[in-house]
Amino acid sequence: MSANYWESSQRNHWTVTRTQLLQSRQDDLAIIDYTDVLRLHIYFANLEELPHHLKMIHTETRNFLAASKIPFKYDPCDIAEFECYLLEDLNFYMIVYHPYRTLTKIMDDLALDRAHLQSAWFITNDSLRSDACLIYPPHLIAVAAVYINCVHHQTHTNKHIKTWFARLNVDMVKVLEIVQDMITMYELWNGLEEKAVLRILDVLQAKARGTKP
Repeated sequence: MSANYWESSQRNHWTVTRTQLLQSRQDDLAIIDYTDVLRLHIYFANLEELPHHLKMIHTETRNFLAASKIPFKYDPCDIAEFECYLLEDLNFYMIVYHPYRTLTKIMDDLALDRAHLQSAWFITNDSLRSDACLIYPPHLIAVAAVYINCVHHQTHTNKHIKTWFARLNVDMVKVLEIVQDMITMYELWNGLEEKAVLRILDVLQAKARGTKP
């Protein structure tokens, strides 16, 4: 385990460029467009937040695939075992540095109240539904969350806050890229409908079966 992000496995193994991320999705992008990839990302990130018993996951998956006449031959024990395969695929690099520590310090520096902290905290949570955590270091995500929060609460015109951002020694171009990623994510999330997700999954399943959706 590394004591700081810059020497961590997260930085050296799981932080990529936007180009590398697109290259890793070429198989999917040959079937569906980039916006649909982001929709799936948001949809499954939302599902991950809901606690589900393994047996229910198994039943729902089997029923969902049965509707498309796709057999599901696995039982709940197999699904639990797949977690080990995922860990192995990650080479057991499991230490993740989150933006929350930096976020808390920034909010203290700006002397913003608890309502602002809670709002910025929720924005940071939502960043996990975007690509930001795969591309940018945690402290930049924290700065972007604070910026979005200040604009939302219309405190970005406050002289103290404007001066703080002006003196900040970070790459503001990257911060604004994160902000734009978050705005795009919120727009897609706001208009996300389950039937649209099912349509995307149907296209992917049809490709896997070699049939038309």
